[in-house]
Amino acid sequence: MISTKYQSTADGVVGKEDLESRKSLKSTRLIYNLALFSALGGFFFGYDTGAASSAISIVREEFHLEDVWHQGLIAAAMAASWLVCIPGGISADLFGRRPVILAASIAYVTGAAVSGFAESPQSLLVGRVILGVGIGLASSTVTMYIGEMAPTNSRGKLVCLNGLLLSLGRVIGALVAVMFRSDEVSGWRYMLGLATIPGLVQFVGFLFLPESPRWLISKGRLEDAKQVLSSYRNTEMAAEEFKFIIKSLKVYENEDKVSLVRKILYDPNVRKALTIGCLLQISQQLSGINIVMYYSNSIMQMSGFINPYVVTWLSVAITSINFVFTAVSIVTVDKAGRRKLVLASLAGVTLSLLLLSLSFVAIDSQSPLVTSFSGKVDTCSQARVCKECVNNVYCGFCKVGNSTFCLKADPHLSLFGSIQSLCSPKSEQKNWSFYWCPSDYGWMAIMALVTYLMFYSPGIGPLPWTINSEIYPTWARSTCNSIATSFNWFFNLLTSFTFLSSVSVIDKQGTFGIYAALSFIGLVTFYLFLPETKGISLDSTEDVFDSRSNQPSEINRTVIKPESIQYVKIKGIDVSGEDDE
Repeated sequence: MISTKYQSTADGVVGKEDLESRKSLKSTRLIYNLALFSALGGFFFGYDTGAASSAISIVREEFHLEDVWHQGLIAAAMAASWLVCIPGGISADLFGRRPVILAASIAYVTGAAVSGFAESPQSLLVGRVILGVGIGLASSTVTMYIGEMAPTNSRGKLVCLNGLLLSLGRVIGALVAVMFRSDEVSGWRYMLGLATIPGLVQFVGFLFLPESPRWLISKGRLEDAKQVLSSYRNTEMAAEEFKFIIKSLKVYENEDKVSLVRKILYDPNVRKALTIGCLLQISQQLSGINIVMYYSNSIMQMSGFINPYVVTWLSVAITSINFVFTAVSIVTVDKAGRRKLVLASLAGVTLSLLLLSLSFVAIDSQSPLVTSFSGKVDTCSQARVCKECVNNVYCGFCKVGNSTFCLKADPHLSLFGSIQSLCSPKSEQKNWSFYWCPSDYGWMAIMALVTYLMFYSPGIGPLPWTINSEIYPTWARSTCNSIATSFNWFFNLLTSFTFLSSVSVIDKQGTFGIYAALSFIGLVTFYLFLPETKGISLDSTEDVFDSRSNQPSEINRTVIKPESIQYVKIKGIDVSGEDDE
């Protein structure tokens, strides 16, 4: 007789342990597939940042755009992302996480297609706004969805996949920009239009992915939630997690969003969590990542790499460093923990920004003299040294033979030459410097740049998204996550628009010194107030902000025991999924 521990199969006898092992392996494959399809939202944003700046530089020349249009096309996507964050979070609560991500995919594809086929700056602007809507919807929903679907022991690395694919998107975007840059007619269309591909892949993939079980339970759809959990967990884990979600879930029926926000602000634990979540997103932007990446080309040129195509390939290498060290977070986040990575990252970022500031001090200390005059009197001709010249956003430093000039930059190709024929973009007998001065100390800036990315990429880069996806209770998660995300986009816009003004007032070294100080403030703040959430069940992480808890490290880091759970009824349905008689 076969023991009850075994089942008969066509191949013989298979133990229940083996069946559970096979199911566990299948569940692992399913959850990784789900995380990868979800993280394509991050890939799309990374691709856009990697390719859009190059594409819009070409567009600027083709449509003869002024600075305001150039900046507007870049900022349009960021502004749209910021504006849709909170509506996206509300929609994720009302309609589910999956429909919002599907809507984001549709927006990606539509925006990329409109951008690629644009025949005017106006139509390109429309495409950029639609793209921003997709990016905003995804940024407020994707990491939350992954966090709700992931098992506790691998939640950190699965959510960090979003950051990894974002950095991979930057690499691919930069590579695509290199490939099509020589095509002056249609190159920019390929750069922008190819962004439809990840959007289509994500849309098709999400047609076959489930809704979050936590959202399903909050809507009383317990059977659907059981089916999802049973597909993505082994039998025991699925049953325990199902019961524990119900225990921890607070359902507010017939409440509008104003009431929900009031409850968030009146609940001390959630209020603390939201404060930390917003500060993490703010700190990510105030650590200067967009500004460092913006200046990467200039730093390369300072080090003696003059050829624009060589600089572009080196930029690909820089984005690759970002990708490689983001992968470190995948390996370490569930071992070292979130708190340690954030603190180590901010400490390294602070020191790297200080080094970058000092490198600019050294570079400016040997600023070359302007030795010649072009004959045209303007604001540029008044500069006497390179530093004065390049600090004027309309001027560039030109060297022809042994003569040096400060000349007005070409408004459409400012990175490549002057409007004067002496140093025009097509002139081959010149060295043109825009925003930077030739220096023997350029190697210091490159070292600071690489060190910065080594520390930023595994910590303060991806972890604000990871931590925000797990520190809120289910009833407030979508709203709180979207609020924190809106702070990220707002400070993204703020740093982008204030950087050039800061440089013109306090120089590059002063600006990077300020970002170093802000990063240090973030380091001290999170040392004092950021709790550890490694290994804590998603439905218990809010307890780490409860001052009445003894030790955060003791909160639900072990297997959930069914007998310790007190069950509650939700919308007339008990935990077994049967209607209450």
